[in-house]
Amino acid sequence: MSDAEGVSPRKKRIVSSLALGFGAEIINKISPLIVLSLAQKRLGLGSLGSSLFALSIIEITIPFIIFGYTYYGALRLPKIREDQAAQSELVSDILFLRIFHAALSTFVLIGCTRFIASWHEHADVLLKLLPFLFIAAIDMTYVNIGSQRMGQLSVWVGAFKIVNLLLVYLFVHGPSDSDLFAIFMSISGAGVSICSAVWIWSRVKIRVPSWSKALKLMTQVVGYAGIVFLYPLFERFDLLVIERYVSAESLGLYTGPWRLVMAIVPLFMVVASTYLAENVVHKSFEDLSKGAHQALFLSLALTVPIAAASPFVSGDILSFVFDESLRASQGLFNVFTLSILAEVFVVIWGMQVLLLQGQLRSLGFALGLGIVVGSLSAYLLQRGYGAMGGALGALIGRWVTVFVIALRLLPLIRLLPIGDYLKVFFSAGIMALGLSVMPEGWPMVLRIIAGGLVYVLCIAAMNYSQLQTFLRRR
Repeated sequence: MSDAEGVSPRKKRIVSSLALGFGAEIINKISPLIVLSLAQKRLGLGSLGSSLFALSIIEITIPFIIFGYTYYGALRLPKIREDQAAQSELVSDILFLRIFHAALSTFVLIGCTRFIASWHEHADVLLKLLPFLFIAAIDMTYVNIGSQRMGQLSVWVGAFKIVNLLLVYLFVHGPSDSDLFAIFMSISGAGVSICSAVWIWSRVKIRVPSWSKALKLMTQVVGYAGIVFLYPLFERFDLLVIERYVSAESLGLYTGPWRLVMAIVPLFMVVASTYLAENVVHKSFEDLSKGAHQALFLSLALTVPIAAASPFVSGDILSFVFDESLRASQGLFNVFTLSILAEVFVVIWGMQVLLLQGQLRSLGFALGLGIVVGSLSAYLLQRGYGAMGGALGALIGRWVTVFVIALRLLPLIRLLPIGDYLKVFFSAGIMALGLSVMPEGWPMVLRIIAGGLVYVLCIAAMNYSQLQTFLRRR
């Protein structure tokens, strides 16, 4: 195989995007640790819980603004790559429709703060976050996906995470700053949206669309909109159940570990988004299957060891990031990591393969069933087991979704090299065994490094031939 064949432009682009993405995620992993630690110590559990709940409501609302336009735009752009006028029309239509959705969502949330009793104590901070809905409306990152420019997006994300960290460190000092904390936490996403808008607006001509064409576009993206709404709700439905039945302090004990574990999600989202950007231009089912396999393997390789190590180090991590009072939430942290594994399968098999195949109804049914089963299970189990019961109920719902998606994709799953995935789980098991026999007196960081080395060496040994081939091609 020649050098040109060994390293195609597509492979170079994937490697470059992954490298920049993981570089940004190094910042993303450090930043949430410091931010959450500072917030818990300076705000207290009650104020922190209220701020994080308000942020979660905004995150759940944003899909009403995105409304499927991201996926539609990303899938449409490769088809009009050479047509500047068509690109301008698409961007303009999406922009004005999103602004309309932002205005409608703002009106609905204001009503919720007035008429939902349990939201009254969060109303002040929630109202201050409403302008970020309009900033989300101008987000143009779907252009990065459709034009395979994920590296550029990663640079923006990393830069604004640093800004977020500096703002929290400099200006959040006590419980009275809880609203300010929520605003600063929203700035990183808002900054990326603004950068993407400035970048694309300099390349296309924005015009006021005709409402007839805009309404036609809205009907075309309804299926995607359902998925865009269901997925964030799928990630966070347990928070809505728990918030209704526990105190503010208990909510902080739940949302603190939950937010920390959710910081893992961008780690495999780097892989997922990179391969999504490549798979939108797939030419055959075989190409799509190959891309899905590579994305799933890399995502599992990043997340399975975290779940395997969690029972042995999560208590120390929570104590280090927050304080000793959060050590009691170790069990919750462990359950949340298992939920993340379910999310890996949902993102790769569902949000990529099913979506790109146009099987929106199957994907929507799987997500909806998981939300219903998980919410009901969380409600029933929390009555007897408190927050842990709620977390376990949510876990059940998320794995129900994985099972339903797997049934729909049996033809693809039969083609996947299952042995590759088993190597990941086996290596993580060896690492967990090593962590279990390490002296408890060893510092947490030393145990994590030692366990990580065991995992890396084990998985490298079992994939030695593939590693040799890759290095020769480089």
